[in-house]
Amino acid sequence: MKLYRLTFCADGQITRIPDAQTIFGALCAAIQMKDGQQKMEEYIHSLKTHPWFVHTSMFPKGLIPASAKPLLSLSELSSVVGSLSNGTKLSVLSDFKRLKKFQYMTESVFEHYILQGDFAGLKQKLLNSDQIRIQQSGSLSILQESKDNPSPFLARTIQQTRSGAIDIQKDKDLFYQKQMYLSESSELCVFVKSDLDPEQFCPYFKMLEYTGIGPYRSSGLNLFRLKKVEEYHFNLPQQEPYAFLLSGCIPEQGEFNFDQSFYKIETSSFRGSFSIVGNAFTGTFSKLKEGSLMNTSQKKDWYGQLIQVEVKGKKLYHYGLGVTI
Repeated sequence: MKLYRLTFCADGQITRIPDAQTIFGALCAAIQMKDGQQKMEEYIHSLKTHPWFVHTSMFPKGLIPASAKPLLSLSELSSVVGSLSNGTKLSVLSDFKRLKKFQYMTESVFEHYILQGDFAGLKQKLLNSDQIRIQQSGSLSILQESKDNPSPFLARTIQQTRSGAIDIQKDKDLFYQKQMYLSESSELCVFVKSDLDPEQFCPYFKMLEYTGIGPYRSSGLNLFRLKKVEEYHFNLPQQEPYAFLLSGCIPEQGEFNFDQSFYKIETSSFRGSFSIVGNAFTGTFSKLKEGSLMNTSQKKDWYGQLIQVEVKGKKLYHYGLGVTI
């Protein structure tokens, strides 16, 4: 499968940056709207056999989620701190804390260090030189090389009220809805793997400008416009037993060697579309999170599975395909 990077901008406010499952639901709606129910069912069936395409979660453009493999182990931290004087321990601990808190890394750090398995070199340069640093960009904390110049990703989050005012004066005014306002320079991207030509799958992603991704679409929220499609290449090692997840994954049995992997697990409950099942509860799912570094004996373009559930007599699907680099 070829790898493509799709660049989006947000047309208006969004409630959050969508994950792969939310994008999957939006794509199903877009395919049905454009080509009908049968075409959507063919797309879903393909995900169980040979997918038309598989997609990742959405990220700020130029950034990749932080790796689940820590740069500094607890034993290393204990050894370093134990050798310091009491006067310097606090400041050093503060620096080490920043190593655990960054949310994203630039694509160059990802390609030059994570994909090459050079965690030792990355840690050494981060601690002992200015070639690698943690930079704050708006609300994002980013691990980047000194030569990197990622596009600014600026977002302002507010809690919306019933009247639309920012100030909350009484409890009854609370609307309990957070909205993000992105700057004009703030772009987002989704990676897609496919054997199809972009002209065959991109029309569905273009529909997301009208169908939206996520809740409150009828109110004009969560509309994303496709700006650019490009074939993308990472410098991959020839022999590498690890797969880096870029979407939440519900693995099939035996796909990963967990005792040799580095991963985080996220458990969330979901509800179905109001128009289909009246916002009914569809289930609680546990997934390997984006950024998990999984050891596998077989290299694949994706791992995991599509989960089928039945709610109110309707078949619904949960996207547990973990797209990897």
